[in-house]
Amino acid sequence: MALALASLAAFSGCTSCSGCDRKESAAKGGESPAVAADAGTSPAPARRHRIVPPSSEAGPGFEKVSIPEIEALVPTVPGATQIAPPMLTSVGRRVNVVQCYDGNQPEKVKAVLVKTLEGAGWQSIATRDNPPPQRPFKQLFKVTAEKEQYRLTIMVKSAPFHDCREDQKKVRLTMSFFKRTDGVSEGPPPAPLK
Repeated sequence: MALALASLAAFSGCTSCSGCDRKESAAKGGESPAVAADAGTSPAPARRHRIVPPSSEAGPGFEKVSIPEIEALVPTVPGATQIAPPMLTSVGRRVNVVQCYDGNQPEKVKAVLVKTLEGAGWQSIATRDNPPPQRPFKQLFKVTAEKEQYRLTIMVKSAPFHDCREDQKKVRLTMSFFKRTDGVSEGPPPAPLK
């Protein structure tokens, strides 16, 4: 019985992601990363890639968008600085822009964002407060707006980000831009502005 279990374990495939490369390398007679590092060669570090499934990005009715077409739409928020270059998601239907705003009073930040979006020609502006957050990340509120065939969602977060620190009274603005295929918003209309 013990022999049967041992042979079954030897022939079974790896079902977890951690250590698969080392197990396969050892089975093929190769060196483990630690042995290769001792030999003076540096193996490629094991990386886990996170692929964002299309369902978590934009739903049907949204088309691919490019960074150059979005750059002209990024609102200039007084008191905010861009801390990361615009980034296109893996599926290509969303461009994210990250800014750091100097101030952490939610109502004041909300008022500045709404005024900035109105001045830039965005319409259907709506805000939604979030329930008390879990630590370490606090998502304070969300702002949504529309302009022509584009939809903008701004997530306002407070946390100990290394580039936008909560203890320095700053909040992080993550702006996500989407492009509708038909120029008409899908789904229910935004909630009324508070």
